[in-house]
Amino acid sequence: MNADGNLLSDEEYSRQKSQLIKEKVKLEALLDDASKRVERWLDIAEKTFDFACNARYWFKTGDPETKSQILQALGSNLILMDKKLILDLKKPFSMIERISISIPEIRPMFEPEKNVVNTGNFRDLIQTNPILRCVFEKIRTDFINGLGGRKSPRTSLPPASPKSGSGKDDFKFF
Repeated sequence: MNADGNLLSDEEYSRQKSQLIKEKVKLEALLDDASKRVERWLDIAEKTFDFACNARYWFKTGDPETKSQILQALGSNLILMDKKLILDLKKPFSMIERISISIPEIRPMFEPEKNVVNTGNFRDLIQTNPILRCVFEKIRTDFINGLGGRKSPRTSLPPASPKSGSGKDDFKFF
């Protein structure tokens, strides 16, 4: 179509083609990076929610070292007051706590003594519940931006009873 060079000269064509190829490579790199970040936040979010759903069971059946690791994963500034443990929860856990209180449908997912394996439909629930999707997105954003260690106001945890344990690095996912 441009055999006679009326639309673009060969030099102009080569320059524009080179610019477009560079832009294409740049956009492909951005897409690849975004894809990796999505995979990373999904992995972190799944581990966080798995921990939130199972921590009570692990704490109840774990040895003292397991219990210590669980508490370290949950937060800091542990205080024992009136036979209740009070601590500063890490941000994702305080958000999960608020979600579980405000959205009754997911409450059973955080009650492992009733049913430990009940988190399978969580992704479907996120897709159908705009409030939960919004909070989940906030948790994801905080992890991507490196804010996973921020703490929220103090929160009480009910006392639990000891039993037997698990591996040393079971609760390292942040």
